[in-house]
Amino acid sequence: MAILRLFRGLGFALSVALLFHLSASFAFAQNGAVSGHVADASSAAVQGAQVSVTSANTNQSAVAVTNKDGYYQFPTLVPGSYVVHVNAPGFARETVEHIELEVGSSVQVNVKLKPASVIEEVIVAAN
Repeated sequence: MAILRLFRGLGFALSVALLFHLSASFAFAQNGAVSGHVADASSAAVQGAQVSVTSANTNQSAVAVTNKDGYYQFPTLVPGSYVVHVNAPGFARETVEHIELEVGSSVQVNVKLKPASVIEEVIVAAN
């Protein structure tokens, strides 16, 4: 009898574990991912660049920062159309539009940043 109860308890625990595993897999399968690499004009990695991804459908945004090798990722995004913006000190802001993300897909968006333009302002005062 004790062995039978042990097997019933073990069977229940395995069933619960399997259910959690399947539900997590199902949730991931309904999403997509965006990842990529940010580099400068010489193809050197840009560490610490701020990357934002915005849904064109819902206007919701998520933000990530590139790692020391210039990589970023958004692993669980709802399928739809997205816009990616990349900002880094000393560089011009870059925008990539019309990124279409489908269920279970992974889209790579690599960005090369250009140096920020220098704007000079001269103020002349009349005497």
